[in-house]
Amino acid sequence: MRISELRGVFVPMVTPLFESGEVDVDGIGNLAARMLASESVGGLFLVGATGEYMRLTVPERRQIIEAAGDVDRNGKIVVVNVGGVDGPEMLALARATSAASK
Repeated sequence: MRISELRGVFVPMVTPLFESGEVDVDGIGNLAARMLASESVGGLFLVGATGEYMRLTVPERRQIIEAAGDVDRNGKIVVVNVGGVDGPEMLALARATSAASK
């Protein structure tokens, strides 16, 4: 993928959480599907643009990646923030993102 191939608006998606703070996996899938179905959305940006990624564990971030990966993307792109302070964990997230994109 080249940057010149990106089209449209990439929407930063909030991460749905329950009051307990747990990730709402079904909510992620539903929200991602709804946003990606919109003609005005070119793609999504997950786990980062709204700042919640710093409080999420690596397993929670993987849940988010997998839930969004299960959605029909309608040919659109989903960009995932895999940044952090632990190199091996971030590499594992990058690999999970790659696996979810197939």
